[in-house]
Amino acid sequence: MFSEGSASVRAARRFVAKTLSSWGQEDAVWDAQLVVSELATNAVLHAGTPFTVRLTLADRSVRLEVDDGVSRAPRERRFGPDATTGRGISLIAEVSASWGVSMRPGGKSVWCELSVTPGPDLRGTRDDDAEPDLGAFLSAEDADGAGGSGAATAWAA
Repeated sequence: MFSEGSASVRAARRFVAKTLSSWGQEDAVWDAQLVVSELATNAVLHAGTPFTVRLTLADRSVRLEVDDGVSRAPRERRFGPDATTGRGISLIAEVSASWGVSMRPGGKSVWCELSVTPGPDLRGTRDDDAEPDLGAFLSAEDADGAGGSGAATAWAA
């Protein structure tokens, strides 16, 4: 679980990049980092609770989920061109094949599906075949020296 601090957003981006790269999905890294940045920032700013990032790899998509401890669902908003906030969910809707919110006891999961190109790395991939190296995310120190620790769950489906 990532802490509710802003350094966790950076750690979540690194987690996503490392996991997708380990799965041979480098082409999806930029979009996935953009999405996890928005969702993790929403968890930090609006939920104010620790959050979990989960990735699931399927034949033609990556499902990215961010769970937090608040049951209030995000929504798309319309802001003027000079607004400095409020575009995150609209951005996720543009980048993703689909997105939504699943309510759960004690909070919610905001998810999206990103299209990926199937390749030899995806054939026969099972839960126990692809595991990211989470050691970098379990340490007490972030790479830039910011304190805090985080853990996340990833699996290939």
